[in-house]
Amino acid sequence: MVYKTVSLKKSIQKNVDVKRIRTLEKELNRKEKALAETAALLVLKKSPGDLGGRGRPHNREQRKMIIDLIDKTVGSGARLKTAAATMGLSACKIIRWRHLNDGQDQRKGPSTAPANKLSEQERQQILDVSNSSPFRDLSPKQIVPGLADQRVM
Repeated sequence: MVYKTVSLKKSIQKNVDVKRIRTLEKELNRKEKALAETAALLVLKKSPGDLGGRGRPHNREQRKMIIDLIDKTVGSGARLKTAAATMGLSACKIIRWRHLNDGQDQRKGPSTAPANKLSEQERQQILDVSNSSPFRDLSPKQIVPGLADQRVM
């Protein structure tokens, strides 16, 4: 009877030890991954020049260099999202750059002028009316209805 009790205690202790070893191994594995990611990101931070930046245009060579740096970093254990954030970019942008057909940025850039921009003559007419004696002391919210009442448009 005593032998069974000792044997049972040893068996229970063995199970507890096995579970503890498993949890410690999982924690060690998680910490090793985090350390590898941190090391990879530190290497990425030492990259040449200022390559990141939201809305900043990048030429083909810069994009290729950024993608290569991020691919090396991801291969070393970093996540794409954190590697891209370290460069000041989003992971979506990196993925989009990989799928560009000719490697050129497809953004159109700013237009020269909006389609509804006032001509110089229209702008001067508005200024003349706003500075005229009956409307000089009124706000635009008061001037527009006054002109509408006079049927001047």
